[in-house]
Amino acid sequence: MKNICITLILFLIVNAGFTQQLDMVYIDSISSNRLLQVNSNNNFSTTSLKNDFTSKFINGGNISAEIIKNNPQKLFNALGAEITQSINYYEGSFLKENKNLGLTFSISDHHFVSGNYKPKLFDLLFEGNTSTLGDTLDFSYTHLQYLHYQNYSIGLYDKRTFSYIKLGFIVGNRSINLRSGETYFYTSPAQDAMYFETSSSFVNTYNDSSTNYLTANGYGFSLELNHNFMIKTKNEKRHIINFNLGNIGTIFWNNKTNTSYLDSSITFDGIAYNNVDYYSQLSTDEIADSLGVYKSTGSIRESLPIQIMIHKIPVYSLTQKWQSTFGFKSILIPDYRPLVYAGVYYQPNALLSFSTKLIFGGYGSLRMALNANLYLNDKLFIGLNTQDIIGTTSNQYGSGKSINFSLSLKL
Repeated sequence: MKNICITLILFLIVNAGFTQQLDMVYIDSISSNRLLQVNSNNNFSTTSLKNDFTSKFINGGNISAEIIKNNPQKLFNALGAEITQSINYYEGSFLKENKNLGLTFSISDHHFVSGNYKPKLFDLLFEGNTSTLGDTLDFSYTHLQYLHYQNYSIGLYDKRTFSYIKLGFIVGNRSINLRSGETYFYTSPAQDAMYFETSSSFVNTYNDSSTNYLTANGYGFSLELNHNFMIKTKNEKRHIINFNLGNIGTIFWNNKTNTSYLDSSITFDGIAYNNVDYYSQLSTDEIADSLGVYKSTGSIRESLPIQIMIHKIPVYSLTQKWQSTFGFKSILIPDYRPLVYAGVYYQPNALLSFSTKLIFGGYGSLRMALNANLYLNDKLFIGLNTQDIIGTTSNQYGSGKSINFSLSLKL
């Protein structure tokens, strides 16, 4: 059981995520007739696991007792990753009868990981149950989710504000979803009996991605709304408030999707904790039968994780060298805490701009972001960003990794 749990967690972390950019810059010239954007967003963070633990857990190595001690767990522990690779094209001259509207096309590949767990579950997996003999451990509402899909979208955008609406066609590749209800574990003081009670479900889509990364195991749709509110102050300075509502949609997985339910109480008598490894030698079906697992195969529907963002984005301007930036982001799932950030943007000349901010929430704790932008010939914009400068540059400190790249080219 321990090995199965660790393997699942490792798989989820390594195959992480999807994201909406926090470090946007509004540029007037992007309202030109043709624009190509390429974005790569790669972010992983945790509330309670430092990089000295996760680097050894993922890459291999000895997780010593000292490392375990240096990673104390909280009452609420979450981990998540958002990874998106996307290409966006904006055609401003397609609708000749309307000078303000243009047509946009997007192709994107998304990985999304989300999870939360109780501190006692971490202690049991990495320290054993010696210190909790005679105690009832609460693992209720543990959740681990992995989602991989592509989004092919088309929409209309306003060339005056770069606001848009997009309708997407979803191709689902893989979904893994482990969710527990009320779950408790008890070991007797003499270690001669254990009691386990749970109400849990596990969904695993049919997987043929070993031969094809883009194997389609489901189809669906999505909707994204994005609006830039233009605000001009009395001193003629401009401010942009961006509102984004995305991932409104669903995926219908095929009829080879496997769903398992377990709602029972299990008592092991006359065995010690270490002897539970005996069960790891049994086949999956034998374990399922002995535990009373109900299994079914058939198509299911899965909603996409809806995302909301409201943030003030800086404006490319030679007259507004210093600007504030702040915002809010939420993914409407229990694992994700509302994310807030605030920082400053500085543009010393027409070629360069920089920004830094403090971020709190989401899947992580307090962290610092750093962003650099390069503007060339009013044609090319390049941005490089990390949302966790300490975690990204260190395998020991920090609680995550983050590297993001963006390119915009006027055609």
